[in-house]
Amino acid sequence: MKRKISWTLKKAAAAASASVLVFSMPATASAEGVTYCDWEKEALKAASAYLAEDWDQSLETSLTQSGSLASNAVMDLNLTVDEAGRSMLGMLTGMDLSWLQDVALHMDASVADSKEAVMLSALVNDSTICSMYAMMDYLAGMEYIQIPEMSPAYLKASLEEAGAEAVSGYMTAISDILEDPKAVLPEGAVLGEILDRYGMIVIDHMQEGASVEETISIDGIGEDCTLLEGQIFQEEMTTIAREILTTAQTDEQIKEILTKCTEINPESGDLNAQFQEFLANTLADLDGAAAEETAEDAANEYLASRIWINSDNRIVGREIALCEGVDSQVSLTWKNPQNGDTSGFLLSMYSEGSELALTGNGQSADGVLNGTYSLVADGAVMMDISVENYNSNANGEGYPAGTFTMTFPSGESEEEYNPLSAFSLVADLSSDSADQSVDLKLSVLSSGASLCSLTLHVAASGDGVEAVAEEDMGTVYDLTSEEDMSAYEAEMNFDTIRANAENAGVPAEVIDMIAESMSETEGEVEVLEDVPADDAA
Repeated sequence: MKRKISWTLKKAAAAASASVLVFSMPATASAEGVTYCDWEKEALKAASAYLAEDWDQSLETSLTQSGSLASNAVMDLNLTVDEAGRSMLGMLTGMDLSWLQDVALHMDASVADSKEAVMLSALVNDSTICSMYAMMDYLAGMEYIQIPEMSPAYLKASLEEAGAEAVSGYMTAISDILEDPKAVLPEGAVLGEILDRYGMIVIDHMQEGASVEETISIDGIGEDCTLLEGQIFQEEMTTIAREILTTAQTDEQIKEILTKCTEINPESGDLNAQFQEFLANTLADLDGAAAEETAEDAANEYLASRIWINSDNRIVGREIALCEGVDSQVSLTWKNPQNGDTSGFLLSMYSEGSELALTGNGQSADGVLNGTYSLVADGAVMMDISVENYNSNANGEGYPAGTFTMTFPSGESEEEYNPLSAFSLVADLSSDSADQSVDLKLSVLSSGASLCSLTLHVAASGDGVEAVAEEDMGTVYDLTSEEDMSAYEAEMNFDTIRANAENAGVPAEVIDMIAESMSETEGEVEVLEDVPADDAA
């Protein structure tokens, strides 16, 4: 039991240390006489400076884009089934699907004056089958729904009764952030100071390990490097964790951030009180676990953090490992050697004896990446990924484009044959800063023939949806009233939906099958139970 507690403590401390070290940005320093800790301090300084200088501008740009999207958004989701796909589905289901061309969802949404209005349409073969209007009034705490092809009446329920009170609080918080982000979100300088404060706690408790010359090579791309290692022994891990926790208990900057978060979303409770309780409980657990550690544990067990420095004084690799004596258990490896415009890449994670890695190489010129990579699990290639013309800022800052082709290996023998090897998946990504849109097309191919494709289009240039006031809705039924729900059920009519399906080319037998399944639910319209006042509070 003691060993289990010890190992759990080490993993927790390693995760905390790794999160700081891996987050650190590349840094440069004079190669001569520079230690591991010197490099980490430079990297930490670079990350803190980035937050202080670039965070506010990046955040403002992101919030402007999010605000435009939230206030007037459009989304199209379309599944197109090609001839080969219809044939395959027909064989699998035993049904004639020659009539099916595509299925789509179209959504327009608008958010204004603490109200969110959404119009959702379902289409088959480019013909509308039915639509649904939904409106959430966050100030009034009410939700309204109408399916016009089924009934002109509206259904209503309180957000609490509908189980959406958490959404209400979230949307109110988002509205506050978009209205005045600088008054709600922390400044980059504050985040930089917090990162520097806790990062230095980790670095100051590290000891210098080995320093050797070593070549790292990924996919035949290698660089001669200096390997530097920093070590945190078990006793220091406990000290670091305790110092981080106790410092956080009196950290006024963290307190201010949590106070603002509580103010914009009171439903979350007092976040400061919750944070303090978490810190106190963690300190108690830490002290209890530390009491069971032995002197042998403290002397033999340590966290190793390794970095590889190339001849240009740039960090091109990192590794985090948990060590016990001469044994080493690597938990994370990142390597990125370069040769001109060509670079190798490895990101590998280890857990409980298993490894998952993404590795390969690519060529980058003028911000455009082309490369081939593989997803590998325990040494076996699970998927090959080809990247073509990927540019993270192809159509404006933050608007990417590129093509990704994913294929699957067939296996090395008949016994290891992979049925997925006959298929490939192609993802085409594009975007445009002009209308703040993103387009993604996912295509499934078999032996080069297209089976189906799924396209997603999201933009901030929709037609907009009006939030209808309750007094203008006409008949409104209460979802908590059995009498109202009986009246609504009595006037439900599927004739329009059936006619729309026929016009879209859906065969009568398919319509009858769907209608039969829907008729089985008649008389089962759910009535929401009223929430007692005491429970609601």
